[in-house]
Amino acid sequence: NDTLFVSDKNNLIRAISLNNANVSPFLGKAGQNSIIDSVSNARTNAILSTPQGIRFDKFRNLYIANTGANNIAKYLRNQNFYYILAGSG
Repeated sequence: NDTLFVSDKNNLIRAISLNNANVSPFLGKAGQNSIIDSVSNARTNAILSTPQGIRFDKFRNLYIANTGANNIAKYLRNQNFYYILAGSG
């Protein structure tokens, strides 16, 4: 897949197409943040707090260093489910 994923200061993970430079929200709600645990059954409802590091595993699940909430979040791509994996707000 020719997509670059980036975290931004607006509490979003964005997908950038390398084919046409289209930028779209991938995970999170723009402008909203939370230091409490967030669980969501839709990637666009996930609430991030200063995401500063992201990593995909071999199953294309996404791990997020949610530094503003002092936790690690996980997005299960095949289930469209977001939850806090470790840490606390």
